[in-house]
Amino acid sequence: MSDTIELPLRLEDTLFINAAFPMPSSNARKLLPTPARVHLVEGFPGQALLIVAFALYRRGTVGAYAEVTLALLATHERAVPIITLSQLLKERRYPAYVLHMLVNNAEAQQLGLSVWQLPRQMAEVHVVEQDGRATCEALVAGRSVVQLVAERPDTNRTCNMQIETYVQDSQGLIHTVMSCKAEAYGRTQGGGGTLRWGNHPIGQRLANLGVKAQPLMVRYYDHMLAELHAPQRRRLA
Repeated sequence: MSDTIELPLRLEDTLFINAAFPMPSSNARKLLPTPARVHLVEGFPGQALLIVAFALYRRGTVGAYAEVTLALLATHERAVPIITLSQLLKERRYPAYVLHMLVNNAEAQQLGLSVWQLPRQMAEVHVVEQDGRATCEALVAGRSVVQLVAERPDTNRTCNMQIETYVQDSQGLIHTVMSCKAEAYGRTQGGGGTLRWGNHPIGQRLANLGVKAQPLMVRYYDHMLAELHAPQRRRLA
């Protein structure tokens, strides 16, 4: 497969569900490389946010596939507890340092590695909607990593947003922007989802770092068009 593709990469008719779970910032920093080239975005001083995001890409350049991302809300820009988070929410920007990205499409996995250097690995990823909720789970080598059950809120709004991902290599920080437009959007604050870690080492490590089971917020986007842009090098502010 060639890694010379036309950008931005289009991902169409997407169901995207993400939830933010508080965890101690001191533990979150243990998950970052040394030296870390991003600043954690804290909900409160000493409280980082772990993002668990499931996506069901129904159509797109590489066909249909499902993916889960485990990431820490973070930015290369200067970050101040509470203030930075409030500003990002106002701007509808969601930057995060990617810890793990599990995907069930080999072409998407290889493309993510070669073009964006995303830590994608092959997995079973399931996203099933039924009775007003989505049950999402990722498994690696038959062992569950994480399960998220999200209640579907009223998705009676449209929404434009920008998802930003960071990864780090020996040369520094790689920043990628994915611009998104959802025809159906809703959110639940202070609940709306249940997180369960599996027995795979990835899940067990995160389970032991004090991630709260109650989400700070669950966001639900349906019939979303996403465009994944070329990666850029960034410097820490």
